[in-house]
Amino acid sequence: MKGKLIEVVPAALPDDNSAAQWQEQRIKSAFLIMRRRLWLIIAFCILGLGGATAYLAYADPRYGATALVLLDTRSKYSSFDSVVANPKEGDPIVIRTEVEVLRSRAIAERVVKALDLTNDPEFKPQHRASLVDFVVDELPASVKKRLLVLGILPDGSNEDELALTTRRVAGGLSVEADGRSYIVTIHYSASTAEKAAKIANAFATQYLASQVDAKKAITASANEWAKSQVDAAGEQLREAESAVEQFRIKNKAIMELVPGPGSSVAATQQLTDVNRALAAATEERIKADTQLAAAKKLVVAKDVYAIPQVVASPMMQQLRVDEARALARRANMESGLGGQYPDLKAADSELARLRGTIREEVNKIVSSLAATAELSHAREADLASKVEVLRKDVGEVSQLQFQLAKLEREAEARRTFYTALQKRYVETSALLQGVYPDARIIAPADPEPLPSSPKLFTVLVVGLLAGAAIGAAIAALVELTDKGFRTLTQLEEATGLVCLGILPDLRRALHRTIGDLSGQDMRLFREAVRSVCSAMETTLHLKRRDRCKVVLLTSALPQEGKTVSSVALATVLAARGSKTLLIDADLHRPHAEGYLKSGAASRDLATILADRNGCGAATQVSENLYVVRGGKGHDDAQQVFLSEEFAAFMAAAREEFDAVVMDSPPATVVADAVVLAPFADIVLHVVRWGKTRRATVLDSINRIRRANGEAVSVTMLNRVDLGKYRGYNRDGGLNFEYAKYYRPAITVRKER
Repeated sequence: MKGKLIEVVPAALPDDNSAAQWQEQRIKSAFLIMRRRLWLIIAFCILGLGGATAYLAYADPRYGATALVLLDTRSKYSSFDSVVANPKEGDPIVIRTEVEVLRSRAIAERVVKALDLTNDPEFKPQHRASLVDFVVDELPASVKKRLLVLGILPDGSNEDELALTTRRVAGGLSVEADGRSYIVTIHYSASTAEKAAKIANAFATQYLASQVDAKKAITASANEWAKSQVDAAGEQLREAESAVEQFRIKNKAIMELVPGPGSSVAATQQLTDVNRALAAATEERIKADTQLAAAKKLVVAKDVYAIPQVVASPMMQQLRVDEARALARRANMESGLGGQYPDLKAADSELARLRGTIREEVNKIVSSLAATAELSHAREADLASKVEVLRKDVGEVSQLQFQLAKLEREAEARRTFYTALQKRYVETSALLQGVYPDARIIAPADPEPLPSSPKLFTVLVVGLLAGAAIGAAIAALVELTDKGFRTLTQLEEATGLVCLGILPDLRRALHRTIGDLSGQDMRLFREAVRSVCSAMETTLHLKRRDRCKVVLLTSALPQEGKTVSSVALATVLAARGSKTLLIDADLHRPHAEGYLKSGAASRDLATILADRNGCGAATQVSENLYVVRGGKGHDDAQQVFLSEEFAAFMAAAREEFDAVVMDSPPATVVADAVVLAPFADIVLHVVRWGKTRRATVLDSINRIRRANGEAVSVTMLNRVDLGKYRGYNRDGGLNFEYAKYYRPAITVRKER
């Protein structure tokens, strides 16, 4: 009649629905966790609201102010547009670049200086005296001066103070562009509404002023270059006119002669044409030499943006825009992240690469000017050689006239070039008086009557959500650290054994005998025991063990309720008509007789075995229920169970009784349960709900399994808190709350 243990494995879900059902189960489990720990989550929500309230009570109010700036990328110059190259109109990159410029440290520093914010208590750095400062203050003045010269002590300048103030001022700034228009929003937050509006307007004003200053600097550089070129061209013009006048005075007598008949009209005409071409070549050569010399001079002076060819180059215009963006990004990174940030080093590398490209482009332009000058020299030399050949065909007068014409043409070329440079100089001088920014303020910031932060509703909601999140996290952590069994499914999945059911916690009713128990709690307990008996019979039937008689109840640890379960199980079996023998096999701490009427008067197991009276000496406490108590404690209980007398006693009990229920000690505390296991047909492991650790339960089951692997092993959850149990098993299990439905019928039956 003995069979092998059968592990219970949950049925596999269909392949098409397993994922959806698994996800649904996870959602339900999370919902149940939150429901079970609702009081914990509510407590943390209250704490979160309390923290938010404390923050609102002690936080300083902040006021915000907003100024609107309209970007205008159209050129403000009516002429001489090569002096300042404006970006392409409406370019989104330009708008983003201007936003970064507004956020840069340079603008913030201008605002600090303009408003003298270094003396504002809100932004002024607080100097904390240290031991070093105390020692330095005690030094003589001569020693301090010497240490300052050597650089050991700081010079006490305002640079560090200005940098710290600038960083604090920039911390309250927010600059945004929506990307759909040219409007940039400048928002500033300060301790007072008036200060916030004042600083927001200062940022807008200083941004416009920085644009004007930058344009004035570029225009002034171009104006200085034009002035130097005008002065040089004027000196060259005076020298050319002086050369013409001196040539006329020197050759006045010869110039008055008329050419002889031997002169060739054709040669003279050809010479005239070549001279014209030579004059044009000379003018080009002078212009090329002048441009090349000026360009080289500006390159040496590192003022390459004053070279017209450089400014007019589309490539240089794009490189200048890229350089300005790189400078703005680097300034913003340096103000917010510090000099050791990896992205700042990358920005320095990008800036160095752009400047190297600019130098290469400038060198290419200078090389192009040098090539042009070289070609002009070559062409002039070629024409000059032709002139020398033609001179042989004309007389001395023609040669002198040619020389005079050459000097006059050179003087005229100098005059033309001087006039053009003078026109440029006049234009740049006019531009210095008409420089305008590429933006304008369309809505200055006004003081707001209400503070922008902290916001009451937002802070309370954040506090509430933070408290709920922390409470949920702690609730999940508590659930994860719970190593006990809470549901039948958990117990079956962990042990692989059938769980027969649950028994509710009797609490104060434990101090009363099973026969005297009455009331709602007792009815629930009895119904639960009947359900366990029915489940055990069903399990035996499924395993084809219908003739099993001996049931061994054990547990992993003490205080799990196995003795009460043994008495209740024996009582229900007897009430069903089965002649039942209850053996209190816990000889170390026997308690079974305390839960039954007349149980204390029965003979103990050791005495029965010593007298060899057999199972007929068992005491009948009720109809079909017989008890053998454990006695007053026995130190050598294993010797009793290993004796031949006990084996004969158990064999006789199998023959005389329909069911034998043995209450054994905890399996992990003493070895009595392992010794008793071979006598059992069914081993019922009693597990205390939510208390006994899973590893301890598995260890107890394995010990019994090694002692008797042929017995039918089952489990049961005991001492279950029904109120909390519903929080773990709302979709299944025993619904004890509906037991009140049968209370009137039971009462009427008792009255009859």
